[in-house]
Amino acid sequence: MPRNYSQSPIAHQRLPEYKRDDDWIRAFLREAKVGHIASAWDNQPFLTPSTFWYDEVNQRIIFHSNIAGRVRANLERNPKICLEASELGKLLPSNIALEFSLQYRSVLVFGTARILEDPEEKRIALYRLIQVYQHHHPEFRCHPGQGDESDGDRDRQGVAQHIH
Repeated sequence: MPRNYSQSPIAHQRLPEYKRDDDWIRAFLREAKVGHIASAWDNQPFLTPSTFWYDEVNQRIIFHSNIAGRVRANLERNPKICLEASELGKLLPSNIALEFSLQYRSVLVFGTARILEDPEEKRIALYRLIQVYQHHHPEFRCHPGQGDESDGDRDRQGVAQHIH
């Protein structure tokens, strides 16, 4: 059935046969390595790559940002954000531009961000973030309570929760 382009595109999969269920989405978010955070300042959108982890128990995305910078300033002014995570697939080459393509898998999550302020919540979030990336790089090991990080170091970290 052809799509009616006069309808709102919100929550509409362009090709319904590619729609994925919640289990597929959760599994993808657990394995994704990089997310792209979209935020805005007035009418100017901003997109930046970020480390993140999917907190499945609490149904939230935790991502890291600088305590001072464009993402943090945007979130303080307008907490509505979007996270995109994707994975490249096969290149579908063609000498005809309309037939040239690239396969990929992706997830989009829309929601509102909240800056984590509680030191213990921030500590847990940061160490969980490290653990996610240790999964992808087993040669890297860091454990809570080890290393030179102080409360002051954590205070300089920007950690946000993306509620969806």
